[in-house]
Amino acid sequence: DEFICWVMSECPLLKEDKDILLPHSLFLICHYSRADLPSFRGFFDKNNRINLMNLRRTLVTMRNGAPLKIPLNYRGKKTVMNLAIRDTFLLAPSTAKSLESIGSLIKIEKKTPKEYLTRMDELRRDDLQRFIEYAQTDATIALKFSESISELSTTLGGNAFIPLTLTSLGISFLQQIWKNKNFNANEILGKEKQSYVVLNKKTGNPN
Repeated sequence: DEFICWVMSECPLLKEDKDILLPHSLFLICHYSRADLPSFRGFFDKNNRINLMNLRRTLVTMRNGAPLKIPLNYRGKKTVMNLAIRDTFLLAPSTAKSLESIGSLIKIEKKTPKEYLTRMDELRRDDLQRFIEYAQTDATIALKFSESISELSTTLGGNAFIPLTLTSLGISFLQQIWKNKNFNANEILGKEKQSYVVLNKKTGNPN
């Protein structure tokens, strides 16, 4: 909660234009969220973790809602923002899962201080500017790649939305093609609709 509040309070766009309203929801973009999220104190709050799902070794919020509810005090008013978490690890092709590989897909070079790879605290102490550039580049890669996925979704006829996985985007695109061609998805998949009555165990009557 504190981190999101800080981000919103320091957002240049919201600072400069007082007429811009605070968004009702936002995406938190991670790369391998399992390594990052546990470092936040709020992660261990049961009310927060109940809305997270472990998907292919990452932590994301559920697809159809149940986002994290973040209470904010913004410009002197209390409000609640919906926070959805997405992971670029799930959105990248199987041959380009690393952040460096993802960066190469969108023409952004990842600046890795290899001599400090396991000692980032020392890099921050020894060369703060280099540490900032490294951190900002990683965040930019995750952001720009997620934006490209959202744009791809729009190009394919879907919504400007960041899906949970690259697979789910492909499925949505395929379903849209079937719909445009008036294909019956159930016939293609070998499914059929069935109706049944559920009886109340106590009364024996239909529920």
